Amino acid sequence: MVITGNDNREKPTMGLQPGVCWKYFDVGLQPGYQDGPPSAKIVIYWELSERLKEGEFAGKRFLVHKEYTKSIGEKSNLRKDLQTWRGAPYTSEEIKQGIELDNILGKNCTLNLMEDKNGYPKVTGVFPPTKGTERLTPETPHEFIPRFIQTLLAKRIPEPAPEDRHMDNPKRDAIKTAYSGDGTEEKLEDAEIF
Repeated sequence: MVITGNDNREKPTMGLQPGVCWKYFDVGLQPGYQDGPPSAKIVIYWELSERLKEGEFAGKRFLVHKEYTKSIGEKSNLRKDLQTWRGAPYTSEEIKQGIELDNILGKNCTLNLMEDKNGYPKVTGVFPPTKGTERLTPETPHEFIPRFIQTLLAKRIPEPAPEDRHMDNPKRDAIKTAYSGDGTEEKLEDAEIF
């Protein structure tokens, strides 16, 4: 048996590409990177103007995505990408009111795509659409759920009950969720409160 690292999947052209926001997914609390603490995540998907040329999806637009921590803090990648996309920083009043993600649906942009270490397309920048570029409208059916999202939803960690989220509730710090990686969760209720 010969096993190679070659992936024969068709990939979009790297570099700047016109795109349109198709959909975003709230995938909930996800296990932390390299045993780090879990964090709430969202994934934004864009359709590219470039279309697949072969296979069962020939003629369909390429879909690309980027995973974000669900935060609009000053240093968050989500906030940085949304600001470069709209071409202006958010005001402190806008941040205080919160950012409505539904406003990005169907919005055109220019995406910068680069290959990641495995050769897959990675969104490294989201910018306003280039002037004169054809306006795109999403074509992918809204009910479609990509395999990547299905995988993340299967790994989702249950959120603590609302009464355990209050800052003045000592149970909040005492209840920690451990994720074993095999799909099982366990509550550590005897954790020391700091």
